[in-house]
Amino acid sequence: MKKIIKLIAIGVGAALSAHAQQTNLSGSVPAVTGIRPASAAAGVNVTLIGTNFSPNAASNIVYFGAVRAKVVSANVTNLTVTVPIGSTFAPITVTVNSLTASSPAFFLPAFVGSGMLNSGSLSSPINLTAGDGPARVVIGDLDGDGKPDVVVANVYDGSVWIYRNTSTNGQLSTASFLPIWMGMVD
Repeated sequence: MKKIIKLIAIGVGAALSAHAQQTNLSGSVPAVTGIRPASAAAGVNVTLIGTNFSPNAASNIVYFGAVRAKVVSANVTNLTVTVPIGSTFAPITVTVNSLTASSPAFFLPAFVGSGMLNSGSLSSPINLTAGDGPARVVIGDLDGDGKPDVVVANVYDGSVWIYRNTSTNGQLSTASFLPIWMGMVD
C-alpha cells in the first residue's frame, strides 16, 4: 500500500489556504461534483454532492479551505456539513479512507452584515513577528484541531515561522497565535 503526503494550496500572492493530508493510493476515490448552496455563512448547513462518500458521517473528513467542518449526516452520494468559522474562498476537500477529492468550484463564505463594508465591519489588525522579509503566508489547520494555523516564509533571512492558533472562542488577537517553530531554510 503506497502512501504519499500532499499539500493542497489554493490562491496566489502572499496569502494561501492549505492543509496537509496523507493520501492512500488504493480504493474508491471520492468525487465532489456539486455544492448546494455554493455560498453560505458560518453555521449554515450545505450539501456536498458526489460519489464514494462514507455513509458513516464520522468517516468523512471535510475541509472548507483551511478549516475542518462538522459532517452532520452522510450517505454515499451526499454529505450535509456545517460551514465552519474561518472557512476560506477555496475548493472544499473530502477525505474518505485516506483518499481526497476537491470540489470543482470554490466555496464562497458569506458574512453576516448590513450590506455595506466599512471600517466598523473589520476587527483590528493582528501583527505577528515574522523574521526578515515575509514573502509568503500559508493558512492551514496543521495540527488538526479545527482552527487555522499560520506559516510565514521570509525572503531575506531564509527563515520559516509557524504559529499555532490557540484561540478558544473564535475571537483572534496577537495572543491567539503561539510561535511553535522558527528556523532557517537552506
